[in-house]
Parts: sequence; C-alpha cells; structure tokens
Amino acid sequence: MENGNTFLETLLICNTLGTYFFALVGFVICAALSDAIAIERNGDFWLLYSYHLKMQNKELSKTNLSEGEEK
Repeated sequence: MENGNTFLETLLICNTLGTYFFALVGFVICAALSDAIAIERNGDFWLLYSYHLKMQNKELSKTNLSEGEEK
C-alpha cells in the first residue's frame, strides 16, 4: 500500500510541475509575440527617436567645438 501512495504522490508532483512548465512556456511565447508585435507597430517611432538623438548629438558636438575655440 505504501508503494502505491508513493507512486500517486510522484505522479501528482510531476503533473503539477508539468502544468507549471507548460504555463511558463506559454507565457514566454506570448511575451515574445507581443514584443514582436509592439516592435513592428512602433518601428517608425524608434526610427524617428534615433534620428532625433543623432541630431541632438550633432548640436552638442557643435556647441562643444565652439566653446573649445573660444577658450
């Protein structure tokens, strides 16, 4: 009888761990898909934002050069 209980307990533990594992895998897949969709939809935004940062960097470079010439 003890052997049967051990088997059932082991089966229950494996079943629970398997459920958590598949839930975690499903969550990771959903998160990856939602990130891919968000990147696809916001691609133009990030392109414009990187352009804005490049222009801002150029302005800072010009300011630093002009300050260096005055000294």
